[in-house]
Amino acid sequence: ASNIAFSINNLAFAPLLGFGMATSTVVSQHQGARRSDAAERAGYTGLKMGLLYMCVIGATFVLFPKGYFELFRSKNASFSADELLSIGRVMLYLMTAWGLLDTVNIVFSGALKGAGDTRFVMFYMVLSSWILLVPVTLLLLHLGYGIIGLWVWLTVYVYLLAVGFWWRWRQGRWK
Repeated sequence: ASNIAFSINNLAFAPLLGFGMATSTVVSQHQGARRSDAAERAGYTGLKMGLLYMCVIGATFVLFPKGYFELFRSKNASFSADELLSIGRVMLYLMTAWGLLDTVNIVFSGALKGAGDTRFVMFYMVLSSWILLVPVTLLLLHLGYGIIGLWVWLTVYVYLLAVGFWWRWRQGRWK
């Protein structure tokens, strides 16, 4: 169920990378023209577009979870889509939540890189991964939390990343 959910996540994630690259490009063009106000608007516009897309795709995850799991289940599988849904539905809900948060991460990290604030993006990602993601994941595994516990932690981690990128963008040091 987890592998299938991650495959489903690629449907949402890949276009978000495009929003991030587009935002990075437009922000860098405005910054190069010394128009920080336009660069800031471009960052927020990219975020709005990404969130709109993610809301639509996330709604399909919530409303039609069985259809997604049916796409990845072979006809001769030893399990039914309903069996997958017992755990997979929760994963799709969490994936929808972290997808919205990951939109913030992808768009604002792209915007910050486009504005030239690449060191912050690099340090923030490396530090958050090694200080938060890896140790807490290992702790949760050691404590015997199941796959849903790990998915909840991933959602919390993506939230923490989103807060940091949003805060840095809002703070405006990149200008």
